[in-house]
Amino acid sequence: MKGSSIKQILGAVTAYADANGMTASEVLAEVRGHEEFPKGKRGRPRKDAVSSPMVERKRPRGRPPTGAVWDEDQECYVNTDGEVYQKVVRVPTGRPRGRPRTSEPKVPSTRPKGRPPKGKVWSEEDGVYVDEE
Repeated sequence: MKGSSIKQILGAVTAYADANGMTASEVLAEVRGHEEFPKGKRGRPRKDAVSSPMVERKRPRGRPPTGAVWDEDQECYVNTDGEVYQKVVRVPTGRPRGRPRTSEPKVPSTRPKGRPPKGKVWSEEDGVYVDEE
């Protein structure tokens, strides 16, 4: 049926269905259920390059390393002097990063949140707002 139009195909399906006392949807379901009927793969279709096991090496995604340029012939990053780029592994210094810890815990204050009243200052000894001096 190569080169047949859709009308001719549907006409053949309906004629077969009428001859065998079936509906057209039942005939199509039988055709789809046959073992030689090509089954569609589930999920999103993949790119051809990803599905084949022998994939050509391409330039890696992202920014190139500092001082290196991608070489199409060698398919790797090359330094400015023409040698293959080797990543430098840094040895950890042992120095801690971030803010240093405080040795003594901070004493919680009883001062209420918010802005102090006008002309007043918080007194830690009394635990109340006192007049400014």
